[in-house]
Amino acid sequence: EAAKHYTQYLQLCPQLGLYRNPLMEAQVHRKLGYVYSTQGNYQVAIGHVHKAIGIDSLHSEAQLELIAAFRDLGILNGFAGDYPNALKYLSRSLDMTGQITSSRKEERRSSVADTYIAAAKIHMALGNFKEVEDFTTRGLEIYEGMVSEYEGVIEATLLLSIVKRDRNQLDDAREFVNISLKLAKQHQLSTARQNQLLGDIAFLRGNIEEAIRHQLMAVKDAEHSRIKPQVLVAYMKLGDVYLAL
Repeated sequence: EAAKHYTQYLQLCPQLGLYRNPLMEAQVHRKLGYVYSTQGNYQVAIGHVHKAIGIDSLHSEAQLELIAAFRDLGILNGFAGDYPNALKYLSRSLDMTGQITSSRKEERRSSVADTYIAAAKIHMALGNFKEVEDFTTRGLEIYEGMVSEYEGVIEATLLLSIVKRDRNQLDDAREFVNISLKLAKQHQLSTARQNQLLGDIAFLRGNIEEAIRHQLMAVKDAEHSRIKPQVLVAYMKLGDVYLAL
């Protein structure tokens, strides 16, 4: 439904003449990119972000928006499995942050941290755990110094928990995921991924009953969020646990 209304807006824009707002159009393209990414339509999403970049690059006041768009492009290419391009666009995003004026210093710090976390996720997919920890720790250090960046802390601690799980450091994994879970609950955000991870940790410890409980909670939360990739992973994780019975 959101995609339908955003598309209608873009179709009407050429008729606005002098009242046309290119920066608003770029913002809508980025929003469409997000909507299509939640549906798993990554190539369509990438197309919309490219259009946003084409607009933002013509406007000097859209520095942060352009940096975010390149970061989004990196993330989307990662989702699509094109990891070389993903890392290329994320590197471009980081390089551009140095060009932001000092009056936007706080926004610049947040943007850098966001890109660190995005790069960590790509390296996670490639199995480069050292790079994951490095980028995530750098991002987390920035987030922890900014009161409003609780979502960044949620993502960073979740990533560190995944690394610890994969290294079989289960106590550390549980500690990090519980930090992420607590913050997500406080701010009424989805806890699907946190419950999936807690289910994984319980499963690795041989506690099948606890693992099923967490995976069922993950499925419920994922369906509520209506983010297709999360729903698919939630059902797969639940199936893995039942298969082990």
